This record gives sequence, C-alpha cells and structure tokens, in this order.
Amino acid sequence: MVGGIRWALLGVVTWCASSCAATTFQCSDTGECAGRPGGVCEPTGWCSFPDDACPSGRRYGEFSGGSFSNECVSTSEPTSTSTTVVGSESTTTSSPATLSNSGSTVSTSGGFATTGTTETTTLDIEPTDTAGDSTTTTEGSGEASTTAKGGSSSTGASPQVLEITSTLAACTDPTSNSPATCEQSTQTQGMSIDTANSALMNAPTTGFIAFEIDGGLAGATVLSAELRLTATDDINAASTAQSGEVWRCQPFTLASLSAGQPPLLGEDPVAMDQGAVATSEEVTWDIDPADIDLTSTFYIAVVPTSPLGVDYWNSEGMHPPVLRLVVES
Repeated sequence: MVGGIRWALLGVVTWCASSCAATTFQCSDTGECAGRPGGVCEPTGWCSFPDDACPSGRRYGEFSGGSFSNECVSTSEPTSTSTTVVGSESTTTSSPATLSNSGSTVSTSGGFATTGTTETTTLDIEPTDTAGDSTTTTEGSGEASTTAKGGSSSTGASPQVLEITSTLAACTDPTSNSPATCEQSTQTQGMSIDTANSALMNAPTTGFIAFEIDGGLAGATVLSAELRLTATDDINAASTAQSGEVWRCQPFTLASLSAGQPPLLGEDPVAMDQGAVATSEEVTWDIDPADIDLTSTFYIAVVPTSPLGVDYWNSEGMHPPVLRLVVES
C-alpha cells in the first residue's frame, strides 16, 4: 500500500463460478475477449488481459487451455492481434489496434497511476438504417451484444463503436479532499456516491471521472453516447434509492482533487438519477452527443442524491468506468 491507497493490481478474476460449463475458451479474434477491459486474442488462440505483474504486461485468462491458464504471456511471443468487425465478417490485423489510446498517466506521492484505453468496433450500417449490431462471444461471460444507436448515415460510412475506459476515476468529500480516504471507505477499489457517508463522519462524497478521447476522432460525428459504471462486489455497495446524477465539471487531476473538488458546469445534470442499484450491477446513463467534444478529455462528476450511498469501481477496479460512443467519420 502506497500513501494509504490500495492500488494493488487485481489477479485473475473468476468470471464463472457456477453458470459456465466450459473449462476452456479458445478465441479467434480480439472481439471474443471483450468480457474484461483490455482483453485481446493472442496468436496462441487464448485470451489475455493486462497485468503489470507480468514482464510482457499481459496474462492469459483462467479459461486458457493447457499450460497457458493464468500464465504470463511470453515476451518472445508474436504481437497480439486485433479485429475489426464489419457486419458478420471480420478481418484481423497486427497491433496496434485502430484508434488505440493508451491514455495519460497522472501520479502523485500517493502512487495513484491512471490509464485509459479505447476499444473500437466497426458496424456495417446502411445509409437508411438507424441501428446496427455486432455480437461476439467473450471469455467467461457468455454472449455480449454491441448495438449502434442514433440517426441514419448520410454518407454511407460505417459507424464505429468506441468503448473508452476512464483515465482517472476517484471520489472525494469536500472536507478532507482525500481520494485515498474516500476509496478506503468503500472497502475496495471503489468510488462512494453518498450525501452522508457514515464512514467519513457523514460527509458527502462525489465521484469524478475523466475520459481521454483519442485525438484522431476530430471531425467525426457522435451518434450516441453512454456512460457505464459498475457497482462493486462489496455487500454494502448497493443502494435502494439512487445511482447518482451525472454532471459536467471543470477539468481536474488527482493532485487537484486532493486540494478541492472541481466546480460543476451548467444548471442541470447531463443525465438523471437511475434509481436503485444492486451489488455488481452495471448502470447506464444516456449522454447527449452534443455534450461530447471529440477533441478534448470528457470530465464528469457523479453527484449523490441520497444518504443511501452506492459504490462503483474506480479506474483501478475490476470494472472501471466506460464511455461508449458510436461515431461516424
């Protein structure tokens, strides 16, 4: 633990406790490894996921066959591959993936390093269509559907679905202004959204999230946008009353969050409270595409509406925040 913050990297997570019959999962393209952030299909035919504990920075999933299960990807193995899905067809190219974004790193003496990634899927949508979809099978999570929402294409170009993980996600209260203390109140790598956090002398806690958008998207049109947060697996993470409201806020860094909360922007939230949240539940807010600037980082605050708080995974947690965009060049 550095600076009181428990930022130890997660080990391999057991995705199927009882519902999955298969003991191995072999992939043919990266889209099939999307059950966890950063998953790729290695040339060996098994999924791997980010793990800084490995010299290569990646570790095979627990459903990899033979001697690969839970083992580090060898630094001598060929470069991983990425897949662009077009309708029912797929093509595989060598890394780096299209519109890959390693994000920025922000750190202080507390040791809180932040990173973000962008995953890209191309959807085959005709000019008169209003939606398209692409379905893939992901390791340990059954089927995962990707659906493009929004208006029709005037140029016939295929929209792209981008899933951007947060570069920074942390919570603070306006008294201590300590992301570390707020994180510790969740009993895990979480963000507390609570008007009266009992672990912090009933101080209100707000979540602040930054998404660094790839600069190569300038000039594209956002057809739809969604914010996705997942409640932690702690028994106290659930809320019977609130999910929190989403507001735009002024830019921030981890260092600035330790000095004070950034002011909210506008007179109204960009997305309303979604109601009760269960433990480990994914919550989705629709964001107005007009609120997304593809040339700059997207800064938001998740503001509590009830003393019955909810805890979401932060940027270092099992399921970090995701901004899902459907864009068209």
